[in-house]
This record gives sequence, C-alpha cells and structure tokens, in this order.
Amino acid sequence: MAIFYPLPALLYILIRQSAILGFSTYSHMRGRPMDLEPVIYWGDSLLARMPQRCLGWLQFSVPPVLKTAFLGLSFRSPLVASSFKDDPGMLLFWYHLGLGSVIYKTVLTAKREGNPCPRIQDLGDKGLINAMGLPGSGVHALVSDIETGRNPLFAGVSPLGLSIGGETPEDYRQVFDALNAALSRPDVFFEVNISCPNTDEGQSLLAHPELLGALLVYMRARTDRVIGVKLSPDQSNESLCRFADILKRVPRVYVNLGNTQYRKCESVGLPMAALSRGGGGLSGALLFPRTLEMLTLLRPYGIPMMATGGISTPAQALAALAAGAGLVGMATALVKNPFIVPKMLTAISEAYSHANPIPNKTGTG
Repeated sequence: MAIFYPLPALLYILIRQSAILGFSTYSHMRGRPMDLEPVIYWGDSLLARMPQRCLGWLQFSVPPVLKTAFLGLSFRSPLVASSFKDDPGMLLFWYHLGLGSVIYKTVLTAKREGNPCPRIQDLGDKGLINAMGLPGSGVHALVSDIETGRNPLFAGVSPLGLSIGGETPEDYRQVFDALNAALSRPDVFFEVNISCPNTDEGQSLLAHPELLGALLVYMRARTDRVIGVKLSPDQSNESLCRFADILKRVPRVYVNLGNTQYRKCESVGLPMAALSRGGGGLSGALLFPRTLEMLTLLRPYGIPMMATGGISTPAQALAALAAGAGLVGMATALVKNPFIVPKMLTAISEAYSHANPIPNKTGTG
C-alpha cells in the first residue's frame, strides 16, 4: 500500500466541510437555496489538478488476491465507480485509489443540460439527494473523443464501462450502435440504464420488460461485449423477478442492483425548493438494506450481479460480496470520502486471505 489512509481522508473531509460551509453561507447571503453541485465541481477541479507526484503517493497497490473475474473480464479489485460521473480526471483519480473499474456516466443521443439548479443536496450521514437529470454532451461528442484519443479513460482504465440511456428503445439502439462502432478494445462493457428517477422518460423501459428483452437481443446480435442492466430499488420484487427472467436468457449479461430511490424533498427533511423538481434520487446509507434484499431475491436466478446502493464501509462491501455480488458499485461514498477505497480493499483482501469466506469471488453467479 502506498497511502497512509487517515491523513488524506481527514484532510479531504476538512476541506469538503469547509467548502460546504462557505458555499452555504454565500447562498444564504444571496437568498438562494444551498446547492452542493458547486462544492463538488470545485473539489473535483482541485483534485484533478493535483500534481502527478502527489497522485503517485496516493496510489494504492492493489493486492493480487483482490483480482476478480466477472463474465470473462478481469478486474483488479471488486470495487467499481458506478455510472454518475463523466469527468475523466476524477474517474482516473478514483481508479488510481484502487478501484477495479469505472462506469462512465449515462450517455444519451444528444447533448442535454439536465434539470434547473439547485440539483444536489447533502443529507449528512443519510447520503445525498440529486435531481441532475442526466446532463451530458451526447454520444457523438464521446465518439469524437474516442476516435481522436482525447478521453484518457480509454487508455488508462481497464476494464471500462459505458452506461447508455434514452427515452425510447430507438434512442438506446442509436447510442449503442455509435459507441460499438467506435470501440476497438474488447474490455469495454456496456450498462443499460433503465432506471433513472430524475427525468420524465428515464424509466420508460421499466414499464415494458419486453422492450428491454428486444433491445438486449439487438445488442447481443451485434457484439459479444459484456452487457449490464441497471435496475431500480423502487421496483417491486415481482418486477425485479420479471426482469431477471428476461436477463437470464441472454449470454454475458449482468444485473446492477440498483440505482437511487426517488424521494420528495420534504420526506428527507428539506424544503421543496431545495431541488428544482421538488425531489430526486436518494443515494447513500439508507439504500443498503434494500440492496441486500435485492441480492438475496435475485441470487437464485444465477445472473452475475453488481451491488450498488449505500455501500460506504468495509463491512457493507463484504456483506454485499457474501450475498452474491461479484462487483460492488460506489457513488456517494466516492463523493463524500474517496479515501475509503483503500481501507475497504484492505478489509476485503484480509477476508479473502483468511479461509476465503466470500463464496462468490469469481462473480460468475
């Protein structure tokens, strides 16, 4: 290990809390609701500009025992940055802390501004709530970056995930076709996001499982790349099982359980004006019990699983792996304190090294 965990973690938390206090005071003086988004962008910019020599000191030497096979792909560790970020600098920063992969934020057919601000609020120990609405530059901009080599993720991360989204099945097909044609590396995998709670159309395929089935057949006929499907903790157990019946028929497919849970502002103790839509996707500690419940529910189907939702401690990561997850997705924990990653990996490696108590280490289901 090339990092002394407590010092950078404490510094990060101190700087983060100071920034939140400063931006909160400024917003109050201007008579505006506090918005965590400027704090995150400011912090990301600061970390991304860290000198390479400092980044080398912070890199984590991943123990070989953490190597994880998942549907034919080899991950150096089972921890993955879930699909919520498209900043290559930050994704690389997290990857160098010991993640096994990162999944690029959901890509749509065209550029999208997302919802009006304010869009992100910090709920303390409960997590975060956001109403971003999938802002992004669109698939053609990403394809251009791939073809010209401008995006460093495609040279620096292996394996690499790309999340795709849309309002209609045709949108998903267009995004997939454009990316699939531009990719040459076999270790890039796709994740189909059908469960975004922050757009009016982001869950259209959840109401029509047969359309997802047809989309997966379309994709599988055109690529042998690994394909994931991101389901929602807001779905009923009956709905989750319906989707599992579809997924198990398609080879080299995994399920990501799950996404954020929709909550109105007032239900988490915020005024309605705290988010422009009056609510958004809740992430963080409150989601973890549902994550374990979904893993237990779908494990008998034999579909490889990624667990995403409320995982921010070594004990939670180990519990998700023991419940059948092959990979563990992280989002809120990376925003609040990314230096938890080496601490989690140390705990997982110790568990693997002592009688190998994790029954699903290969992630093959």
